[in-house]
Amino acid sequence: MVVTHGEPHPGNLIRTTTGFYLVDWDTVGMAVPERDLSVLTDDPAELTRYRELTGHERSADALRLYRLRWYLYDLVDFVDWFREPHTDDPDTMPAWTSFRETLTALQVQPHDA
Repeated sequence: MVVTHGEPHPGNLIRTTTGFYLVDWDTVGMAVPERDLSVLTDDPAELTRYRELTGHERSADALRLYRLRWYLYDLVDFVDWFREPHTDDPDTMPAWTSFRETLTALQVQPHDA
């Protein structure tokens, strides 16, 4: 178990003269590293490099679980938003596109037993 950010995406990074900083720590928690790794990369070379640097052998099952969890959370947020009365504003079409992309991503997730 390690301290995880929960949402380590570019929107939660601030670049300064001394480097990058993760902000918006409202979802911080103790969890397996795959909680954050699942959002950061699916590149085998980067995951190998992570293992070399940390000594942690990542779990493919945990990565799949946390990726699926992320998609399901997004899906719930979109459904909540679109089922409420709303207007066609500058956020509507990008949200609708993201909603559809989330549905597509859920359809192509591996369903290993």
